[in-house]
Amino acid sequence: MSGAVISSNISTKVNRAISGATTVNANCYAVVTYNPDSSTVNGSAAAGPGLCNVYFGPGQAVPATITTILSGSPTINCTFNLFRGVEFINSP
Repeated sequence: MSGAVISSNISTKVNRAISGATTVNANCYAVVTYNPDSSTVNGSAAAGPGLCNVYFGPGQAVPATITTILSGSPTINCTFNLFRGVEFINSP
Protein backbone atom coordinates (compact mmCIF):
# COMPACT_ATOMS: atom_id res chain seq x y z
CA MET A 1 0.00 0.00 0.00
CA SER A 2 1.28 3.41 -0.83
CA GLY A 3 0.84 6.43 1.40
CA ALA A 4 -1.00 9.57 0.44
CA VAL A 5 1.01 12.23 -1.31
CA ILE A 6 0.50 15.62 0.27
CA SER A 7 1.71 18.62 -1.61
CA SER A 8 0.93 22.29 -1.75
CA ASN A 9 0.98 24.55 -4.75
CA ILE A 10 0.10 27.67 -2.77
CA SER A 11 2.70 30.26 -1.89
CA THR A 12 2.46 33.40 0.20
CA LYS A 13 3.50 36.66 -1.40
CA VAL A 14 3.52 40.24 -0.21
CA ASN A 15 0.51 42.03 -1.67
CA ARG A 16 0.92 45.56 -0.25
CA ALA A 17 2.19 47.60 2.66
CA ILE A 18 -0.33 48.78 5.23
CA SER A 19 0.27 52.26 6.57
CA GLY A 20 -3.22 53.39 7.56
CA ALA A 21 -6.72 52.19 8.32
CA THR A 22 -7.85 49.80 5.58
CA THR A 23 -9.68 46.54 4.93
CA VAL A 24 -7.83 43.31 4.22
CA ASN A 25 -8.42 42.04 0.67
CA ALA A 26 -10.03 38.68 -0.13
CA ASN A 27 -7.67 35.69 -0.02
CA CYS A 28 -5.23 37.74 2.08
CA TYR A 29 -4.18 38.25 5.66
CA ALA A 30 -2.31 41.11 7.29
CA VAL A 31 0.27 41.36 10.05
CA VAL A 32 0.17 44.83 11.57
CA THR A 33 2.46 46.32 14.21
CA TYR A 34 1.07 48.85 16.65
CA ASN A 35 3.17 51.30 18.66
CA PRO A 36 2.02 52.49 22.10
CA ASP A 37 1.13 56.18 21.97
CA SER A 38 0.85 56.84 25.67
CA SER A 39 -0.23 55.08 28.79
CA THR A 40 -2.28 56.79 31.45
CA VAL A 41 -2.47 55.86 35.11
CA ASN A 42 -4.96 57.99 37.02
CA GLY A 43 -4.35 60.86 34.56
CA SER A 44 -0.54 60.60 34.65
CA ALA A 45 1.76 59.26 31.92
CA ALA A 46 3.27 55.87 32.71
CA ALA A 47 5.42 53.25 31.03
CA GLY A 48 3.23 50.85 29.07
CA PRO A 49 3.79 47.80 26.93
CA GLY A 50 6.01 47.84 23.83
CA LEU A 51 5.19 47.16 20.20
CA CYS A 52 2.54 44.55 19.51
CA ASN A 53 1.61 42.56 16.39
CA VAL A 54 -2.02 41.96 15.44
CA TYR A 55 -3.20 39.57 12.72
CA PHE A 56 -6.20 40.33 10.51
CA GLY A 57 -8.00 38.01 8.08
CA PRO A 58 -9.83 38.59 4.79
CA GLY A 59 -12.43 41.36 4.96
CA GLN A 60 -11.43 42.52 8.44
CA ALA A 61 -10.96 46.22 9.06
CA VAL A 62 -7.51 47.32 10.21
CA PRO A 63 -8.02 50.24 12.62
CA ALA A 64 -5.62 53.19 12.83
CA THR A 65 -5.65 53.00 16.64
CA ILE A 66 -6.46 50.42 19.29
CA THR A 67 -7.27 51.32 22.89
CA THR A 68 -7.03 48.76 25.64
CA ILE A 69 -7.19 48.73 29.42
CA LEU A 70 -4.55 46.78 31.29
CA SER A 71 -5.98 45.53 34.53
CA GLY A 72 -4.01 45.75 37.72
CA SER A 73 -3.45 48.22 40.44
CA PRO A 74 -3.59 50.88 39.18
CA THR A 75 -5.43 50.37 35.88
CA ILE A 76 -3.51 51.54 32.79
CA ASN A 77 -5.29 52.83 29.67
CA CYS A 78 -3.11 52.22 26.60
CA THR A 79 -3.59 53.61 23.11
CA PHE A 80 -1.72 51.94 20.26
CA ASN A 81 -1.19 53.64 16.88
CA LEU A 82 -0.70 51.74 13.64
CA PHE A 83 3.06 51.68 13.08
CA ARG A 84 3.51 49.45 10.02
CA GLY A 85 2.04 46.40 8.42
CA VAL A 86 2.08 44.10 5.45
CA GLU A 87 -0.66 42.23 3.63
CA PHE A 88 0.10 38.78 2.27
CA ILE A 89 -1.81 37.05 -0.50
CA ASN A 90 -2.14 33.30 -0.98
CA SER A 91 -1.56 32.60 -4.64
CA PRO A 92 -1.16 29.39 -6.60
